[in-house]
Amino acid sequence: MHSLIVFGCSFLIKEVNVRQENEAGEMVAYIKAGEIATFTFSGEINIDGDASNETFIVGFLAPRSWNVRQNATVTYREDRYETEVDHKMTVIPDTEQPANYKGMSWSAALKKKYGVRGNVLNDMEWIAFKSDNYSSVNGTIHYTVTIKCNSGKSNLKFRPSFFINHSSDGIGGDEAHYSVKDADDCFEVVEGSGTVIDFCSTHYYQIEPLSALQDDYVTFTFQGDINTNELIKAENVYIEATAYTIEGKIYTVNEKSAKTLMKRETKLPRYNVTLWPGGFFNIPDGETISRIEYIFTNEDGTVSISQSDDSRDNEGEEVEEGIKEPFVFEFQCE
Repeated sequence: MHSLIVFGCSFLIKEVNVRQENEAGEMVAYIKAGEIATFTFSGEINIDGDASNETFIVGFLAPRSWNVRQNATVTYREDRYETEVDHKMTVIPDTEQPANYKGMSWSAALKKKYGVRGNVLNDMEWIAFKSDNYSSVNGTIHYTVTIKCNSGKSNLKFRPSFFINHSSDGIGGDEAHYSVKDADDCFEVVEGSGTVIDFCSTHYYQIEPLSALQDDYVTFTFQGDINTNELIKAENVYIEATAYTIEGKIYTVNEKSAKTLMKRETKLPRYNVTLWPGGFFNIPDGETISRIEYIFTNEDGTVSISQSDDSRDNEGEEVEEGIKEPFVFEFQCE
C-alpha cells in the first residue's frame, strides 16, 4: 500500500464510518467511557507508473485527552498485493518531517494545514501513522483503514477527521496525492466523568485548557457573538465563580473588581480572564478544588449569562423562566 515517485496518482477517501454496535445490536455514534472506539475509512489509490520505497501515511484527528499516540492501534487492508491481511501501522515519530513542511513533525504539519476541521475547540491533535514500505506498487488499490482507540474517561463530543497521503509527497501542492475527510456525525463518549466537553457546537463559554488542576492557569471566555444576548451591551463583563473542594468547603468570589474583570478581545464581543484557581479563591493548603461553578455578568448583576441561557439559546432546550443554572468546570488531569 505504498505510493509514488510516479507519472501520476490519486489518493481518495470515499467513505468514513464512526458508528459502533451497541449492546442492542444497533449502530450508534457513541460509546461508553473507557471502551474501545473503532473507526474505519476506505477508498482507493490509483498509480500510473511505479512507486518504489513508498510508505502509506494515515492521519487521525481526535481530542488530546484520548492520547491517540499511546492508545490507538491502526491497521489497513488492501485488495491487490497482500489481501485479507491486517497490516499494522506505526506512529510516525516527531523526528520525521513531511517533505513539504521542513522543520515540522507530521502531526504539527497536519494541524497547521487543517486545524481542527469541523470542531470548535482547539484542544485536539492530529496523529500520523505509517505503513512498512513495499519495494514497488502500481495500478489501482482499494483499501480500508481501521483505527481502534480507548475512548478515555471524560464525557465529550467531537467530529473525527481522517487523512491519507504517501511519504515522498509529504503533503505537497498537488491535492491528488492526498485526501482528507470528516465524519458526517459527531461522535460522543457517554457515561463518563464530568460535564460534556462539546467540540462540535458553539457555546457562550469556552475554557482552555480543558483538563487542569487548581495550580494550573485556566482561561475562561465569554463568547458574546454566538447568539443574541443583552450582556454584550454592558460596559464591562465580569466572572462570578464558586469553588467546591474535595474536602467539602465552598469559596465564592463575586466582587466586581480588576480581579474578576474580563478583557474584551479585539473587535469581537468576546471577553476572557485567566485565573490561577488556587490563588483566585485563596484555597488553603491541604484542600483541593473539585469543580468551579460560574456565570458571566455585568457590573450590577442585573444581566447575566449562565448555562441555562446557553441551553436555551444555543442548544434549543426548554428552560424554565428565571432559572439560572451556572456553568460548571470540573478539575481533572488526563
